[in-house]
Amino acid sequence: MSVGTAAFLVIVLFTVHEFDEIIRVVPWIGRRAADPRFARDTWISRRDSYPSTEAVAAMIGEEIVLLSLILAVAVVANAMPVVLAVAAVNSIHLITHLVLAGRVRAWNPGSVTAAITLLPNFALIVLAIAQGMSVVWRLVATAALELVRKHIDAGDLCCVVTATNEFITRPIATAFGVDTLIACEVETTDGHPDSPYTGRPTGTPSYREGKIVRTEAWLASLGKHWGDFEHSYFYSDSHNDIPLLEKVTDPIATNPDDTLRAHASDRGWRILDLF
Repeated sequence: MSVGTAAFLVIVLFTVHEFDEIIRVVPWIGRRAADPRFARDTWISRRDSYPSTEAVAAMIGEEIVLLSLILAVAVVANAMPVVLAVAAVNSIHLITHLVLAGRVRAWNPGSVTAAITLLPNFALIVLAIAQGMSVVWRLVATAALELVRKHIDAGDLCCVVTATNEFITRPIATAFGVDTLIACEVETTDGHPDSPYTGRPTGTPSYREGKIVRTEAWLASLGKHWGDFEHSYFYSDSHNDIPLLEKVTDPIATNPDDTLRAHASDRGWRILDLF
């Protein structure tokens, strides 16, 4: 399902929901006003200030037109934050109906259609997040791939060093064309990498100083050490990687967090913002 399709379904079902509320609310108030179970219901407690059906219909009509225009423009312009904001506000409105129904343990006007409308609304939120992330990933990936490609084309010895589990980061390393991955390893039931995971870590975690230990072990397996290289580069965005950044000749703080940015500035390190 595309974002546009989900947005269309949201508008259609939200319109049905709102007019369901308009048509049913006045008769519902009349039937439930004397029932003590519904004394806490918002429509019952504020029935004397409830506007006429015609006035509510006019307000909701304007709301739907405005909502439709905002969503349509946002979808066409690929403005996913706007789509996400609209869907989030809608979700709060719809969930409020269900909360009110839950308080009195009975369906009230619009609560059934609210439950139905929530499904495509949640789908719209997920799709908007996914599409927004894909746009960001394309921008970031292009710049990052070009950066890594320069090192590979120059004949540099490259590896990805991460504190994330290997089974998660292996596809990323492959996408960047880097064969060597140093990552946190997870124990398997029989020690075979394709067997089920036990959930327990194994080996030295590639975190903070552990990244130095694991990197040096990898270099040693190749018969090399730090002094064999005139230049060694390390790109990182986290202050947790300061130990390894201190170890290389050319540390590059890449889209760094605030702590690393301040540390890099104090040390005169290169700061690279890819996005």
